[in-house]
Amino acid sequence: MLPGKSTTCSPKHGSGSASRWWSSGWVRCLIVIAGLVVLYSPACQSGFTWDDDEHLTQNPCIIGPQSIVDIWTTRAARICPLVLSTFWLEHQMWGLSPMPYHLVNVLMHAGAALLLWRVLLALRVPGAWLGAVLWAVHPVQVETVAWVTEMKNTQSGLFFMTAVLFYLRTLRGGSRKRLDYSLSLLFGFLGMASKTSVVVLPAVLGLCAWYVEGRVNRQRLAELVPYVLMALAASALALWTQDLEGANDPLWQRSLPERLVTAGAVVWFYLGKLAWPHPLVFVYPKWQVDAASVLWWLPLIGLLMLLGTLIRRRGILFAMLYFLIALGPVMGLLDHYFLRYSFVGDHFQYLASIGPLALLGAVCSTLPRWVPAMVLAAFGFISWTQQRLYRDPEVLWTHTLQHHPTCWLACNNLGILRYQAGKVDEAVKLWETALTSDPRSARTLTNLGYTLQQKGHLQEALSHYEKAIESDASFAGARYNYGTALLANGRIQEGLTQLEKAAEISSRNPNIHLNLGNARLLSKDPAGAIQALEQAMQLAPQEVAPLNNLAWLLSTLPDESLRDGKKAVELMTKAMELSPRPSVQTYRTLAAAQAAAGDFNSAIKTATQGLSLAREKGDAGMLNALQSELAAYREDVPVRYAP
Repeated sequence: MLPGKSTTCSPKHGSGSASRWWSSGWVRCLIVIAGLVVLYSPACQSGFTWDDDEHLTQNPCIIGPQSIVDIWTTRAARICPLVLSTFWLEHQMWGLSPMPYHLVNVLMHAGAALLLWRVLLALRVPGAWLGAVLWAVHPVQVETVAWVTEMKNTQSGLFFMTAVLFYLRTLRGGSRKRLDYSLSLLFGFLGMASKTSVVVLPAVLGLCAWYVEGRVNRQRLAELVPYVLMALAASALALWTQDLEGANDPLWQRSLPERLVTAGAVVWFYLGKLAWPHPLVFVYPKWQVDAASVLWWLPLIGLLMLLGTLIRRRGILFAMLYFLIALGPVMGLLDHYFLRYSFVGDHFQYLASIGPLALLGAVCSTLPRWVPAMVLAAFGFISWTQQRLYRDPEVLWTHTLQHHPTCWLACNNLGILRYQAGKVDEAVKLWETALTSDPRSARTLTNLGYTLQQKGHLQEALSHYEKAIESDASFAGARYNYGTALLANGRIQEGLTQLEKAAEISSRNPNIHLNLGNARLLSKDPAGAIQALEQAMQLAPQEVAPLNNLAWLLSTLPDESLRDGKKAVELMTKAMELSPRPSVQTYRTLAAAQAAAGDFNSAIKTATQGLSLAREKGDAGMLNALQSELAAYREDVPVRYAP
């Protein structure tokens, strides 16, 4: 960023009216918004991908049964409670249709670009509008804009820019200084509540004060104290949630020299992608860092030498210092969750890339207009084509493997898609490849174990589950599968123990509580089984299985203190409403509930319907059971089954 008198790139030729038209701020705003909506129209036609399920489509705080209150009062906040709250609001308005979520993300990105333009103007950066547009259309932003979950970036970026803009206004003084300062604090808080990467805000504001005023005096430092306190609180939240998600695995521990050399390599990697954005990969290969090698120290040494040469180039130094500050949380010095996959990711430099690209805009504003036009066209073309990767998860993971063949995350997730498509052998090969890259991947081991279990190789499946638990004792999926496999093998108490632990780890998973109810029943704890099924029903109120299983117990248990025929009928009435085509078991359970409530005429009618359906389907087991139970109902006798 170079200081200068010119704040925008103005045309050298043309009529006065054309110049006035181009100079209109509203016209430029409309060009940015309309241009980005058109540029990102392919993204608006994409679906959801990767962890969009955890953050949105399967997040109980958004789709139920939890509420928006849980987002702000529990670990469900993750590092972005305000973004999750925005998702909650969007879900209330248009459900889970992906297009509106993508469009909102594009519009937030456009808003951030417009605010960046105003910030660069306030800093008197030449080519401010051009710099903001270069940032908005650069291909590295595609990952952020086309990935719904990364509204964490666009929303936090919107508030970040606003906070910086109001702070720059406070530097001018005047009667609005207190109001501007208060608004800067407010938007700083909103930014940090959207994503904790905004904790760099105090350092960025201090850097801006130095750039504008030439120094940072005590008054400016005092003004930054509230920002620092907010940043510390947001950092504490981030460390807590990242720790809960396993970001601090002891096997990932790195020495200080390793962290330093990684940071140097990360900075040059990101600068390289800004200069030459090809190829852009969702998960880049993870480097094997060797701090004992002189070669690994060269990037850091080169970076320090570069900064040294810029001491007297104030504008360029400002751009580079901002770049480094904004990269601080993801430079590799600190641990974060994504490090399990790679040291770098395009979306991590969303805010940081402002520095180099604003500098590029300042340089281009001094060149013939065809130069920035060509740069913008190249960026726009690459961004347009890059969006195809986010059309669906299969395209994304396939492209990742083309550039990173041993990426265990891509192998694991593409394997799941292949398995769901019935291509089991392809899925197994992908999972085996994933294990060559990360032999400790609990998820991959669990997937392979499940496949072996389905093929009847129970002992091999159990071995895989045990390795998965040994690798990651906090992965509920491994314990859940292990527990159900043990139950199938007749090892009731061992299976119950694993399911109990799985329920502790993932207390909001209805399937775990559903199977826990079965395990407790098999271990002759019907009261505990009822409790687990009630929990499953609360977590998945629209699912038939918890309603059916709970109603069956309330209708048929020998213990009179546990039976409740009236409640069982209510549960099965709801189950019938949720079932367009009720199963034989649904009719059977409803009949048992009606009999338990003393309504034997209805029980006979319902059991007869179930009997007809069982004959139609050729289900001999259900046919025999319903015939026996129907005979009992005709004698006004309810059915009773011991656990």
